[in-house]
Amino acid sequence: MEHVFVSYVRENSEVVDRLAGQLRAFGIRVWLDRQQIAPGRRWRDAIREAIADGAFFIACFSQEYVQRTRTYMNEELTLAIDELRQRRADQSWFIPVVLNKCALPDRSIGAGETLASIQNVALYENWEEGIRRIVSVIRPSNRLGRELRPPRAAGTHAAGAVPRTDLCAIDFGTTVSCIAVLDAEQKPFFIPAPNGRAFIPSVVTFEPTMDYWVGWDALELATTYPDRTVFNIKRLVGSSREVEIAQGKFSAEVLASLVVASLKKNAEDFLGRPVTRALVSMPANFSIVQANSLARAVELAGIKVERLIGEPNAASLLLHGILPQRAERGGSFYVLALDLGGGTFDVSVLDVWDDVYEELAVAGNNSLGGADYDEVLYRLSLDKIEARLGPTHTLSPQDRMRLRLEATRAKIALGSSETTSILLPDVELTGQGLEDLHIDVSRESFRHLTTELNGLVETCIRRALGIARIDPARIQLVLLAGQGLKIFTVVELVERLFPKIPKETRFQEGAVVRGLCYYTGVLTGASKMRELLLLDANYTSIGIKCVPQASRIDETRDFLVSPDASHNTETFQILPVSSTIPTMQTRVGGAAGTGDVCMFIVEGGTLEHQPETIVTKVQLPGLRKDDKFGIRIDVDGNRTLVLWVANPRMKEIHGYQLNNPFKQPVGGNSPEFFEFDLFRRGIKIEGFRVLPIIKVGAPGTGT
Repeated sequence: MEHVFVSYVRENSEVVDRLAGQLRAFGIRVWLDRQQIAPGRRWRDAIREAIADGAFFIACFSQEYVQRTRTYMNEELTLAIDELRQRRADQSWFIPVVLNKCALPDRSIGAGETLASIQNVALYENWEEGIRRIVSVIRPSNRLGRELRPPRAAGTHAAGAVPRTDLCAIDFGTTVSCIAVLDAEQKPFFIPAPNGRAFIPSVVTFEPTMDYWVGWDALELATTYPDRTVFNIKRLVGSSREVEIAQGKFSAEVLASLVVASLKKNAEDFLGRPVTRALVSMPANFSIVQANSLARAVELAGIKVERLIGEPNAASLLLHGILPQRAERGGSFYVLALDLGGGTFDVSVLDVWDDVYEELAVAGNNSLGGADYDEVLYRLSLDKIEARLGPTHTLSPQDRMRLRLEATRAKIALGSSETTSILLPDVELTGQGLEDLHIDVSRESFRHLTTELNGLVETCIRRALGIARIDPARIQLVLLAGQGLKIFTVVELVERLFPKIPKETRFQEGAVVRGLCYYTGVLTGASKMRELLLLDANYTSIGIKCVPQASRIDETRDFLVSPDASHNTETFQILPVSSTIPTMQTRVGGAAGTGDVCMFIVEGGTLEHQPETIVTKVQLPGLRKDDKFGIRIDVDGNRTLVLWVANPRMKEIHGYQLNNPFKQPVGGNSPEFFEFDLFRRGIKIEGFRVLPIIKVGAPGTGT
């Protein structure tokens, strides 16, 4: 893994965090603190050795740097200049980056050259191109070309009906994606691609030159370049897995950003103005890591994320203007929102009254979607074809790709026919020429093949109803969103579970992005949407690893944490799943022994038996047995989680922002209520030093 040290002044922290996050998305390790390079060693020696071992040095110049007289950056720059003078043969490790328009220092680097004479990267002129240039220097094998785009068809330009707003709605899906805005009549307007179609496949295909296609053109080339085509990118978001294309490796964040950037380009070409901000949908049970990764992908595409909203919640907002016709205003109305997309399944239970949408429960499965129904048909067909051909013949990668696309077509065909055929014409067989292959598939066989998948769908639905404590008979409307809910076996399942309950299917294709559009109206003050209120809920639980409950000494502390991490085998939940937000929870912990405590903050999923994931570790040094410490979790309306930890032994209060690195927490910057709550629990924190909030999910943090 390539390493980069970034030298900057603190006034540029926000933009440098963004830079670091985008480099990290390319698999580059970033140091933002010189003490992190080799803890315990002199930083000068650490930087020199890192450069000698192949690390890169990025110097971030700005007006803020020029105006400062004494900075740590000057010390680091002096070291870099010494290295430049000694390494005349290769200076590619030094990358000057200009954050805003300013004059570079005219400091000599020897041989009549100065810092100003080195070719720099002016990020302020073109951020995306600047990132591309930096990455091409650091990771030449990951050289990305440019998006290849067809000319925009006649008649696919804005005709003046779309208002001037830079806040758009983006639904980045596993199989298809789209971008939309609220038009002048405050109705969702889907922005078309160059070919005039609103939805584009979330597919990227690379040419041998590493230029790439996105969407329909990429899908058409998939059979030509099967080993250079990437599907189902969304399923990889938040994972460490990289996709290998030719000699380069690309993270899911980078690949996702290519799709989002294509949507952005579609919108800008259509509207004739920049698109800079967006509401973005995400699966309701995305983990903190996955949500942060998705946000970074959108930011990498050059769009600021204003808010991430769960897909079923977004879809439910399209009921605005529909429910008053179905129920008396002023009374509760229970809605079950189901969203089965290409790669994820989300369930949300809502209580709707007047213009208030309150989420009662959420559940889902990030590994369940329409693509899995395609997969069972693909596997069935592949097995039958290989059995027919025998061991001497195998399908080429191109034929396998054609077979995958045929499986998708057959799945759709079974929605209206009792039987269909999966056709694979002109398959070249060694010594036998070309042959047409086909496999007959019936509805009954598809039911059998998808029994397990349908069982997973039912499990998620019952899980959400169980969390909400609502009997299925009390549901008054089932909202269906996503193409997966057109699969006939899923339709049959929903009808069996809710036989006499109305189903809303009118906007199934674009339910999520339609709802997001309505919410852009809420945030921008559109008159028809002004009264609309979404009482969202957190999608996962947050807990602390602690000693088992039986080991607790008294009732004055909610949980105990041992200095020996192996004893902390139980999870104390400080924020239950599906808690209505904004919310605030304060708890008191205790030390189960004397010593430094490393407290693990974990996230639980929406499914039973779903493994916990570690969000961050909190160090509590110097605790003695029976010491108390305070914990508070704040969640604002943007679902931004801030964890406050008060350590009376050190007289310090630490803040940790667990998610939404692109947002500043609303009301989470001050621990004033924390002090009051802890005083009632017997802990006085008056006069404690409040340290700056650490953004756990921030780009570059902890790398």
